[in-house]
Amino acid sequence: MAKKNRKPPFLRLLILVVGFFLAGDIARAEDASSRTDLQKFLSRAMDKRAQKKLAAKLALEITLSAHSSGVDPDLLKFSFPSAPKGHIHLRLEVEYFGQLAKKRYIASILIDVNTSDSDTWVVDRISFNDSTNKIPANQHKIGGVRRNLNKILSE
Repeated sequence: MAKKNRKPPFLRLLILVVGFFLAGDIARAEDASSRTDLQKFLSRAMDKRAQKKLAAKLALEITLSAHSSGVDPDLLKFSFPSAPKGHIHLRLEVEYFGQLAKKRYIASILIDVNTSDSDTWVVDRISFNDSTNKIPANQHKIGGVRRNLNKILSE
């Protein structure tokens, strides 16, 4: 049987984020960097449709990193709950299904972004909570997503 050509999770995220920004208006994409667009999203300066599109891509990438055997991850809702001064919290609620049992799981993802330095935003943590799944989330792969987001924010 031939091996599947699977890209590492951080590369998939980078492709998704870059693809999102390139899929928009060409004139806008030519003079905007992914860092500023990601900061616009986190600052809620984007229109709702673009926000939901990027939130869905983040939810998909984080869910597949947490549970690579998860099937059909989908964003149910996202919000920006209150956060301490100098931080932005993004909460994503996702559903996904187990590959073998096809059981439905609901997960909550919290992305904590430190914005205390306006020039250098840093994703402090990404927490993935799906208390009904007995298989723990892959923290190493989630950490890879966090590092990749930090790389985008530092460019």
